[in-house]
Amino acid sequence: MQFDFFATDDDLLTVWRLIYDAPDMKIFESYSQPDQTNQWIGGWDEFVAIYKQYRGLAAWPADVGGEPRARWVEFEPNTQIKLGGKGRTVLESPAIIDMMSLGVKRACLASSCIKCWNEKGARQRSSFPEEFCDEVDWRQFRTKFAKIQRQIIKMCPAKLRQVPIMPDAFDKFRDGQIKLWNWGEECEFPSEFVSII
Repeated sequence: MQFDFFATDDDLLTVWRLIYDAPDMKIFESYSQPDQTNQWIGGWDEFVAIYKQYRGLAAWPADVGGEPRARWVEFEPNTQIKLGGKGRTVLESPAIIDMMSLGVKRACLASSCIKCWNEKGARQRSSFPEEFCDEVDWRQFRTKFAKIQRQIIKMCPAKLRQVPIMPDAFDKFRDGQIKLWNWGEECEFPSEFVSII
């Protein structure tokens, strides 16, 4: 499942707060620092401090099952020298929610997204063993993801085509501070492709 939206850095932090505040949600480093274990985030202030330095964070709703498992990744010799470590651990689960931001493309703000596996995709296209997928309460996982999606939509004042534009992104777009990436062309305000919600 993937849900796209336009968001500035401030908006992305707002979305992370929605995820953080969801019941039983655990936030962690999906990729550890070299030769370290993956850090699990405690309070919101700790999250913000880490997020400003490192964007490789993910979320796991603990009440849906599928607890993340660590996989060791050994660096190539040149990478070991460059990063000062032998490798890192990656936490993986079919029940992880990731956020991805494409940032700026050709001087335009590109879309961001939250994404996760659905049951069919996890079973057919992932490398997760069947028994790992069996641990997940897929109905509950879908419900949690959909709730976050609805919360994002509810706070968005406009959309470009069908993609919601979050408040800070819309303010900057409307004021001419940024343009939006309209999948092949830049979009300025006002535009026939932008509708106020």
